[in-house]
Amino acid sequence: PVGPLVGTRVIDVTRFPPGAYCTLVLADLGADVIRIDPPATAGRRPTGAAQVGLMRGKRSVALDPAALEGLPKLGVPLIIDESDAEVESFKLAVSLGYRGVSSKNCKGIFKSFLNRTLIERLNRRRKPEAALFMSAEDLTNLAMVPLQQDLATVRALGITHVERNGHHYVRGLAHCSRRERYQATRLHRDLYRGGEAEARLRVEGGVLHVSSLGTPGYGGAFEPDLPSMVPLEKWSFDSLEAES
Repeated sequence: PVGPLVGTRVIDVTRFPPGAYCTLVLADLGADVIRIDPPATAGRRPTGAAQVGLMRGKRSVALDPAALEGLPKLGVPLIIDESDAEVESFKLAVSLGYRGVSSKNCKGIFKSFLNRTLIERLNRRRKPEAALFMSAEDLTNLAMVPLQQDLATVRALGITHVERNGHHYVRGLAHCSRRERYQATRLHRDLYRGGEAEARLRVEGGVLHVSSLGTPGYGGAFEPDLPSMVPLEKWSFDSLEAES
C-alpha cells in the first residue's frame, strides 16, 4: 500500500454507508482498515455492488460467535437491532441465541415483513418462554410522511409498542405548511391535535392512536404540500424559523 496513512491502523465499527465510505477513503490513503462485523453477520461477506465497493481495501474480522455462549444465562431476551443488515441476518441471529429484531422502515419495509413471517413460523415450535419477538422504533422521524409511513408499517405488523422520539426535537408541525396542518388535523384526528395555526402529535397517556393510517396512500390520506417547501439550494437553518 502507498499513501500518507501507511502504517496507520483503523478499526471500522461503522454500520451505515457514510461511515463505511469514510473508512474506505482512509484505506485508499494507505491505512490498514480492519472492519469488525457483528456476530449476526459472522462469516458472511457483502453481496450487493454498493456494499462490496465499500469493503474495498479493508480486512474483515467477524466477532467470535463463542462470545454469545452466555446469552441464555442472562435471563433476558436480546434483539440484534442495527446488526440486521441482510435478509438472512435475523435467521442467523436466532441460531446464535438472539430472540428479537427491530423494525424500522429505514432498514427495509419488506425485510420487516419477512422477519415477522419468520417469527410467526418459528414460534409455532418454541415454548412461550422462549418465543421470538419484534420491537419497533422510528427515532427522529418527523411528521408527516416519514412518521405516518413508519407507524403504518408498525400497525400492519401488529406491534403495539414503538419507540418514538422525533416529536421531542421539533415544535409540533411547525415545519409543515398551514395547508398540511389543516389536512393532518382533519384527516388524521386520532394522530394529531390542533389546527391550521398550530398542530402537534397527539400523545395521550403514552399512547398513539393510528387507526386513520389504515388508508390508501400508505399511511397518508393526502398529498404533501410540495409547492410550500423550500428548494434545497435556498434551504438554511434560518428557514426553519420562517413563517409557514
